[in-house]
Amino acid sequence: IGKKRRAMLSTKRFIWRIMRIALISVLLGFASLGFSQTKENNLKELYSIAIKNHINALKDIRSKDIIIHEIQSFNFIADEVPTRYLPKYIDSYKIKYVDLYDKRYKRSLRTGKRVISIQPITLSDDIITINLIDFWVRYKSKNYDFANRGGSVSSFKYSADDDQWHHLKTTYSGL
Repeated sequence: IGKKRRAMLSTKRFIWRIMRIALISVLLGFASLGFSQTKENNLKELYSIAIKNHINALKDIRSKDIIIHEIQSFNFIADEVPTRYLPKYIDSYKIKYVDLYDKRYKRSLRTGKRVISIQPITLSDDIITINLIDFWVRYKSKNYDFANRGGSVSSFKYSADDDQWHHLKTTYSGL
């Protein structure tokens, strides 16, 4: 075989190798994208359960100074949690995430508002916990006043049998 023919064959082999590597890379990329989307949906589901349990506990409380309406009347802050992991809706209600330090929101804080702070998950062994802290926030004289009103801790345990997270319990304090 001549030199030109050998050079052409080695170039074809090289191109085929690159194409195989590219194909494998694309397939692995799609597989990891599908896997990460599943994990993202799992986190959304866990946060949804924790938020729903917290709101239901607040609705069950009949207090003189607190009038609980519907989920849409609650304001949530999630400074430390990426919003892609948080639910946009619970049941048919849109969840309102707010920025306390936004000028537009400061005006409504003059009279005070209830705000629920969503904390990042904590993982210990095979148990995930999600903390939700209930605050009463007021903005007056260029100062924020935060009054902690309690909160809830929702725990979830991973089951390898069915490859899912299961809600264990939600504990409440000071609500």
